[in-house]
Amino acid sequence: MWRKLGRIYTVSKHSDWEWSHTHKPTPFLVDENTLRIYFGVRDKSNRTRTTFIDVNPENPLEIIYEHHKPVLDLGPLGAFDDLGANVSCVLKNEKSEVIMYYYGWNTSTSVPARNSIGIAKSLDGGLTFEKMFVGPIMDRTKYEPYFTTAPFVLFKDGVYQMWYTSGTEWKLINDKPEICYHIKYATSKDGIEWKRENQSCIIPQNEYEITARGSVIKEDEIYKMWYSKRSIKNFRENILKAYRKFYK
Repeated sequence: MWRKLGRIYTVSKHSDWEWSHTHKPTPFLVDENTLRIYFGVRDKSNRTRTTFIDVNPENPLEIIYEHHKPVLDLGPLGAFDDLGANVSCVLKNEKSEVIMYYYGWNTSTSVPARNSIGIAKSLDGGLTFEKMFVGPIMDRTKYEPYFTTAPFVLFKDGVYQMWYTSGTEWKLINDKPEICYHIKYATSKDGIEWKRENQSCIIPQNEYEITARGSVIKEDEIYKMWYSKRSIKNFRENILKAYRKFYK
C-alpha cells in the first residue's frame, strides 16, 4: 500500500523558462546518497524543457540541490521537439552511459498536439544531455497513426524493452478532440531501432478508458507495472475520472 507523503517540489515563476509545471517526474539513482528527479517545466510561451532536482534517497522530501538550467532543450524550428523536450525515462545502457528517453511535441491544427519519442546521451553523469538525433527514434506509423509518447525502458540480458504510450484514436468530446491511448510494448538490440508489436498491454474496460506511462520492474522473474489510468470524458471536471495510479 502506498502512502502519500506530500508535495516535494513545484515550479512557480522561477524564471522565464521555469514558469510552470513539473511534468513526468523521472527518478535516477546517481549514488547511494543522491536520487535525481528529472522533470519537464514550461516557459511563459508554454514550451517544455527538462531539468532536475536532487533529493535524499532515504527521505525524498529533503531536497539537497535544485538545478536551474535546462539539461535538455527545445529542438530546432520544425523538428518534432521544437515546442517541447520532456524527460520520460533515464537509465544506463550496456556501456554504462546515462541515456535519456524523452518525448518531443509540437502543435497541430486539427488536434492540439502530436508527440514522438527521442533519445539523448549524457557525457557528464546526467548533468547535461546531448540529443543523439535531430529526428525521433519512434514516431507515428501506418499501424500506429496518431501519436507515440511517454516511454519507459529496461535494459536486461542484452535486450532493451520499452513500454510506451500509443494514441489509438481521437474522439470529439463536447466538440473538442480528446486523444485515446494505451500502453504498448517494443524491443530493441541497441536502444535506437525498435520492433513494435502494436498490441495494447492492458485491455481497456470501455471505449473511454486510457492507460499511460507504465513503470516496470522485473522481480523473481515476474514483470510488475505501475501505470496511470483515467477516462477521456469529463476528467478535468470530475476528480473520480482523472488520473489514478494502478498496479498490474
